[in-house]
Amino acid sequence: MKILIIGGSGELGSQILKACQLGNYDISVSSRSPKANQVQFDWQRAETFVSLTPFDVVINTAPVSDFEGYFRLINDLLAQQKTILETTAAADFVAEIIRFQHKSINQQSGLYLHGVGLFPGISNFLCELALEKHPDAKSIHFNIKYSIFSKAGKDMCQLMAESLSKPSVYFENGTLKTAKPIGPNHVFGYQNKQWKGFLAELPDTFYFNQVAPKLQFIGSYFTPLGAALYPFVGLLNFLPSAPSFVKMYAACFYFMRGKIFKNKQSEMLISLVIDQKYSFRLHTPAALYAAGLGVAALLPLLTNQRGVLRADQAIGHTDFFKSLSKTDPAGIQLLG
Repeated sequence: MKILIIGGSGELGSQILKACQLGNYDISVSSRSPKANQVQFDWQRAETFVSLTPFDVVINTAPVSDFEGYFRLINDLLAQQKTILETTAAADFVAEIIRFQHKSINQQSGLYLHGVGLFPGISNFLCELALEKHPDAKSIHFNIKYSIFSKAGKDMCQLMAESLSKPSVYFENGTLKTAKPIGPNHVFGYQNKQWKGFLAELPDTFYFNQVAPKLQFIGSYFTPLGAALYPFVGLLNFLPSAPSFVKMYAACFYFMRGKIFKNKQSEMLISLVIDQKYSFRLHTPAALYAAGLGVAALLPLLTNQRGVLRADQAIGHTDFFKSLSKTDPAGIQLLG
């Protein structure tokens, strides 16, 4: 199996490479400005698309701005019976992918797998597990708890900046609704500790709605700051939202997370609460590496898969979590 990781030298791509190297795979990475032994590829330059031809599996970790051009290439790769794994955490991109899936229902040549990574990704399998145990569930509250004082690449910093200018979202009785960018709080807890998360625009919200559209409430939350700083988070709703300011916010985030904390991995606790009382959790000591493990765990399970699918549609959560524990038992712990 020949694998290419698009953007494999970036923060996420390099962690996917590290995790995939635990298996016996022939792996290459791409870059817009390739170094020795790297493949040249750029989503903005169609002449580089031929670089994907020799590979059986393509894992995309690079940002995409031209959705139309992206899906044209995906259709070409599917016609060549390639396997493509998409890791995006951009909510607007996820919405386009879901629409693409609905239009590609009869695609049978290759395999396009989305909802790959950590959130979305492992979170989707956690949702499937929770709903299997509680099929009559009425609500899901989903929280990502991590340290903002940790490493992140430019793409993640851009997503963080954009979140300050976009409304947070949630589903209520199947209807998409919006709130302020730093949305209402919800209290989460584990081992006699409680913390607040604020409603956010996460792709997990859209994915969970695809899995269980009849739920009365679906909301995703972030808890990225220490408790002492939390009372001041709401002030971010008053920041200017013009594109020039968003660009400045992204630069500030990258200076802090990409430069000052460039070598610091953050632990992460993922909490999914069903009907306010049934909790399912994952813990990882290194969030970016955990995203890589989520991708690596899928690779042994892709045999004979075809179509345009969410990862959790193609693979059952039991098989996935079993593969995840074999990939690196210390990387992610399923707590409940």
